[in-house]
Amino acid sequence: MARSRPRSPNYPQLSLPSAIEAARKVFDVDHLGPVDRETVAAHLGYKGLSGSSLAAISALLKYGLIAGRGNELRISKGVLSLFADADGSEEKAATIRECAFRPTLFAELHEKYGDRIPSAEALSSYLIKKGFVRSAATKATEAYRATMELVTSLEPAYTSDSDEEEEEVPPDSNTQQVQTPASEAMRQQILARLAREEREYMVVTLAGGRTFRVIGKGPEPTQKVWAKLIKHLELSQDEFPEDDPEESDG
Repeated sequence: MARSRPRSPNYPQLSLPSAIEAARKVFDVDHLGPVDRETVAAHLGYKGLSGSSLAAISALLKYGLIAGRGNELRISKGVLSLFADADGSEEKAATIRECAFRPTLFAELHEKYGDRIPSAEALSSYLIKKGFVRSAATKATEAYRATMELVTSLEPAYTSDSDEEEEEVPPDSNTQQVQTPASEAMRQQILARLAREEREYMVVTLAGGRTFRVIGKGPEPTQKVWAKLIKHLELSQDEFPEDDPEESDG
């Protein structure tokens, strides 16, 4: 009896930068219209469906760049900023970060390493211990590191107007402390950074091993903002597979 070939855990075989460029090729031709897998493969430069083309399509699905059921796919509405907005756009940056951690493995790695990019050696070793064969560990390592390089390149650099540190002046009861333009600029940078920091508002655990987190950044959401978010979720539900009749969330 032939031995089955060992299989590595699931992961996107394209980095996010490569996947975005692939999705752009689909969007440039078909926009938001439905398209079958053979056509997607053709847009990506493949002659037909094969292991390589199916792996590329699978990566687009894992990042949430395309969505659909069966053989009918389409570009996800939620990623349009990737193709419509200029580099530096806050919405585009947020979309990139969201897509980067949609793959289950990449979410796990980000949980472990944060925004630090692990060395190729350390990451490959970790993946092999998780059950990856060496060749798959190498590919997954390359994909994750390239994805994180894109994510971290979006983070603004917070530096003062001068490389020189200001000399501390002892407090003087007879003098009034004056806020200099440099200190005001630093204050504004700190406020801007805080506005961009993410905050977890809710964790929902459902049956089937599913856990969902509601994460936001910026000002505290009002009831009106929550209502808009709920409406957006309702409009987006058609992008996901239909319910599995054998599975119930109870």
